[in-house]
Amino acid sequence: MEKANRRSLIITRLYKALTVLIICFLMTRPAYGQDSSATTIQLTSPPFIGRTSGFMGMGFRLNAEEAPKLLPKGIMVKTDQNGLAAGNLEIYRTDQVFGVPVYTIAFFVIEVKSQDDQHPKEGNWIVWGAINNKEALASFKQFYNLPHHYSSDIFLESNSALSKAKVGNTTEGGLELTLEKIDAKPVRAEGLAVILNNSATNKVIKVEIPWLAEGHQTDIVSFKINPGNNDALKVLQHIQPFYTQVSSNVFSYPKSSE
Repeated sequence: MEKANRRSLIITRLYKALTVLIICFLMTRPAYGQDSSATTIQLTSPPFIGRTSGFMGMGFRLNAEEAPKLLPKGIMVKTDQNGLAAGNLEIYRTDQVFGVPVYTIAFFVIEVKSQDDQHPKEGNWIVWGAINNKEALASFKQFYNLPHHYSSDIFLESNSALSKAKVGNTTEGGLELTLEKIDAKPVRAEGLAVILNNSATNKVIKVEIPWLAEGHQTDIVSFKINPGNNDALKVLQHIQPFYTQVSSNVFSYPKSSE
């Protein structure tokens, strides 16, 4: 018990320290697009540092025979002890961010590994994503070549008990999710999310994203994927959720590495 309490205290202090550091960093840097004389968008190089109080996350499993349909050649699905692929859904709206304008985003990732024997890599591959800010989308595509698309149809709403999200429409595809907070199951965690992707020159790049989260586990009130005309969502509509949470997060997207 004492060890658990000590770890909880360390995580709390780390979360507060990183939050303060990020806020101070944001306050001392110029705002995105502040140059009023500019006639074109000036993309700021990473890191992109942000915080959100409206994060919705889901862990899921997917048939390992279906998952490879979402991945390029040379990238293999990692499977769990039951032979299923694992992945995550993230939906959030940034409260404050450096490097790009504030944005709302939703995306699915699948855990993967590369087939490169000399330099094997493991991480998460984004197989579908939507974002509601064109300038932020331009930055994510320029520096990480991520497959997100622009969508004006992204809606998030939350109160003390329920968090709701609706993304996309019947044509482009999307999802609807409602989560109910479980007060008896708090979440305070930290980690390093690893995103793998192909660069514009078809080289595998890696992005290591440190993050801190504080919130609660949730029950799923409702969840529906509307595949529309999207091939990825037609596969993902068969996922099996096993974990969900809502939280306040801080995170940083650094420069990618090959």
